[in-house]
Amino acid sequence: SRFIYGTAATVAGTYLVSHDTVVANTQLWATTSTDGGAIVSTTDATGGERISAQLIGSGFKCDFNRSMFFEIRVKVATVTGDAFFGMAVTGATDPHASRPAGFMAFTLTTDADIEYATGNASAATASADSGYDITAATFTVLSLVWDGKSKVHFYKDGRKIAESTATIPTGLILSPVFTNESNGAAEAMTIDYIMCAVERAS
Repeated sequence: SRFIYGTAATVAGTYLVSHDTVVANTQLWATTSTDGGAIVSTTDATGGERISAQLIGSGFKCDFNRSMFFEIRVKVATVTGDAFFGMAVTGATDPHASRPAGFMAFTLTTDADIEYATGNASAATASADSGYDITAATFTVLSLVWDGKSKVHFYKDGRKIAESTATIPTGLILSPVFTNESNGAAEAMTIDYIMCAVERAS
């Protein structure tokens, strides 16, 4: 994994787009030896401050007859903020706020719910509660799988928690993305790893 800290203007065209929608240049990226070199994203306490990051310059096509896999191992210090993890079309706008033209993603809410949603170029499904929660200050593995046929399957720590068959972003190029939002309280998010893969065309 390679991540570069900066605003959207300074890193566009490299590895990562990150931006703060309220207070410019206050976002913090760091690594931690405590968690084996994991990446830490920290917002300040400004209401609505967001840090969004997305790999750019490469992507994974969501297509029929080719499965796609995304996984992130992550923890949040508290559950006061919102978060968005998954695959989305590349763009300079905040994917959590604007819901991009195509995505498959998890959303964490301020009451710790793990929600899920999908969207294509013309529409998006509303986030739905999976019935499972995230535990503060505890690493959780969140995975999603497009089966190449009709469904996106969502997993928490290897256990299937939901599936979606509506507004699948087939035919679109997606790349890994995450967003950390403060909601008026500082939020530290630690990312151990992000893995993505797509089945090769036969």
